[in-house]
Amino acid sequence: MTHIDIEQLRYPVLKLSRDTSVSPARNAQEMTRCTAHAFFHNRYFEDMLVIDSEARHFRVVSAETIPALSGIRLWIARFLDKILIAKLALKLEREPSLDEGEASGRPVDGSQSRLLGSE
Repeated sequence: MTHIDIEQLRYPVLKLSRDTSVSPARNAQEMTRCTAHAFFHNRYFEDMLVIDSEARHFRVVSAETIPALSGIRLWIARFLDKILIAKLALKLEREPSLDEGEASGRPVDGSQSRLLGSE
Protein backbone atom coordinates (compact mmCIF):
# COMPACT_ATOMS: atom_id res chain seq x y z
CA MET A 1 0.00 0.00 0.00
CA THR A 2 1.44 3.35 -1.05
CA HIS A 3 1.04 6.18 1.42
CA ILE A 4 0.46 9.72 0.21
CA ASP A 5 2.18 12.68 1.84
CA ILE A 6 -0.25 15.38 3.00
CA GLU A 7 1.78 17.97 1.06
CA GLN A 8 0.60 16.25 -2.16
CA LEU A 9 -3.04 17.07 -1.47
CA ARG A 10 -4.62 19.95 -3.38
CA TYR A 11 -5.86 22.39 -0.77
CA PRO A 12 -8.35 23.34 0.49
CA VAL A 13 -9.62 19.93 1.55
CA LEU A 14 -12.66 18.62 3.40
CA LYS A 15 -12.17 16.28 6.35
CA LEU A 16 -15.03 13.89 7.13
CA SER A 17 -14.56 12.09 10.44
CA ARG A 18 -16.17 8.90 11.75
CA ASP A 19 -18.64 10.90 13.82
CA THR A 20 -19.92 12.54 10.61
CA SER A 21 -18.41 15.93 11.37
CA VAL A 22 -17.12 17.85 8.36
CA SER A 23 -14.40 20.47 8.57
CA PRO A 24 -12.27 22.28 6.00
CA ALA A 25 -8.49 22.61 6.02
CA ARG A 26 -6.85 25.35 3.98
CA ASN A 27 -3.35 23.87 4.23
CA ALA A 28 -1.29 20.96 5.59
CA GLN A 29 -0.87 22.69 8.96
CA GLU A 30 -4.64 22.87 9.50
CA MET A 31 -4.98 19.30 8.24
CA THR A 32 -2.83 17.87 11.03
CA ARG A 33 -4.04 19.76 14.12
CA CYS A 34 -6.64 18.75 16.70
CA THR A 35 -7.15 18.81 20.46
CA ALA A 36 -5.83 16.06 22.72
CA HIS A 37 -9.41 15.11 23.62
CA ALA A 38 -10.33 14.73 19.94
CA PHE A 39 -7.18 12.74 19.17
CA PHE A 40 -7.25 10.31 22.11
CA HIS A 41 -10.88 10.11 23.24
CA ASN A 42 -12.77 10.64 19.98
CA ARG A 43 -10.04 9.11 17.78
CA TYR A 44 -10.57 12.06 15.44
CA PHE A 45 -8.33 10.89 12.59
CA GLU A 46 -9.35 7.22 12.74
CA ASP A 47 -10.75 6.18 9.35
CA MET A 48 -11.13 9.85 8.33
CA LEU A 49 -12.06 10.54 4.71
CA VAL A 50 -10.28 13.49 3.06
CA ILE A 51 -11.50 15.00 -0.22
CA ASP A 52 -9.11 17.40 -1.88
CA SER A 53 -9.82 20.20 -4.36
CA GLU A 54 -9.37 17.83 -7.30
CA ALA A 55 -12.14 15.55 -5.93
CA ARG A 56 -9.67 12.80 -5.02
CA HIS A 57 -10.69 10.74 -1.98
CA PHE A 58 -8.09 9.72 0.60
CA ARG A 59 -8.42 7.62 3.74
CA VAL A 60 -6.32 8.21 6.87
CA VAL A 61 -4.75 4.85 7.68
CA SER A 62 -2.66 5.94 10.68
CA ALA A 63 -2.08 8.95 12.89
CA GLU A 64 0.49 9.57 15.58
CA THR A 65 1.37 12.64 17.59
CA ILE A 66 4.49 14.67 16.87
CA PRO A 67 6.45 14.41 19.05
CA ALA A 68 5.33 11.04 20.37
CA LEU A 69 3.72 11.50 23.80
CA SER A 70 4.18 9.18 26.74
CA GLY A 71 4.20 9.32 30.53
CA ILE A 72 3.81 12.73 32.10
CA ARG A 73 3.76 14.59 28.74
CA LEU A 74 0.79 12.49 27.61
CA TRP A 75 -1.04 13.09 30.89
CA ILE A 76 -0.44 16.87 30.72
CA ALA A 77 -1.58 17.06 27.07
CA ARG A 78 -4.79 15.22 27.89
CA PHE A 79 -5.46 17.09 31.14
CA LEU A 80 -4.97 20.53 29.54
CA ASP A 81 -6.58 19.43 26.25
CA LYS A 82 -3.60 20.78 24.32
CA ILE A 83 -3.56 21.29 20.56
CA LEU A 84 -1.62 18.40 19.04
CA ILE A 85 0.11 17.95 15.70
CA ALA A 86 -0.36 14.58 14.05
CA LYS A 87 1.68 12.76 11.47
CA LEU A 88 -0.84 11.22 9.08
CA ALA A 89 -0.53 8.36 6.62
CA LEU A 90 -3.06 8.56 3.79
CA LYS A 91 -3.98 6.16 1.03
CA LEU A 92 -5.70 7.11 -2.21
CA GLU A 93 -9.19 5.63 -2.31
CA ARG A 94 -10.69 7.13 -5.44
CA GLU A 95 -9.68 9.36 -8.32
CA PRO A 96 -12.38 11.55 -9.88
CA SER A 97 -14.03 10.16 -13.00
CA LEU A 98 -13.85 12.00 -16.32
CA ASP A 99 -17.45 13.15 -15.89
CA GLU A 100 -16.69 14.61 -12.46
CA GLY A 101 -13.60 16.38 -13.78
CA GLU A 102 -15.48 17.91 -16.71
CA ALA A 103 -18.35 19.01 -14.48
CA SER A 104 -15.96 20.77 -12.10
CA GLY A 105 -14.08 22.52 -14.91
CA ARG A 106 -10.81 21.02 -13.65
CA PRO A 107 -8.56 18.93 -15.89
CA VAL A 108 -8.51 15.27 -14.90
CA ASP A 109 -5.60 14.22 -17.13
CA GLY A 110 -3.24 17.04 -16.13
CA SER A 111 -3.88 19.13 -19.25
CA GLN A 112 -4.94 22.77 -19.14
CA SER A 113 -8.61 23.45 -18.53
CA ARG A 114 -10.82 25.03 -21.16
CA LEU A 115 -11.83 27.55 -18.50
CA LEU A 116 -8.29 28.88 -18.42
CA GLY A 117 -8.51 29.87 -22.10
CA SER A 118 -6.03 27.38 -23.51
CA GLU A 119 -7.15 24.79 -26.04
